[in-house]
Amino acid sequence: MEHPNELSLPVDFDRLPQQSAFFHDWQHRFTAYGGGMGQGKTTAAIGKIFYLSVLFPHNYCFIGRWDCGELRESTMAVFIRLVPPEVIQNH
Repeated sequence: MEHPNELSLPVDFDRLPQQSAFFHDWQHRFTAYGGGMGQGKTTAAIGKIFYLSVLFPHNYCFIGRWDCGELRESTMAVFIRLVPPEVIQNH
């Protein structure tokens, strides 16, 4: 595996304009990304969270969702698929 400080995710964040704008927005402290199903919201959020975790080691991150089933089946599934297991402390 590459060094954890070298961000490497199997995602092209420039494929969708809204996804790219959300991922590359570093001038706002709080950002949001909304849209319909399949618009890349979860992937962009997880990518940004991972990137920020590489930049700021030992930080804590909260990923939440209104429905716990959707959290497990969708959000956590994408997280586990994208983020290298070597850098996940617990979940």
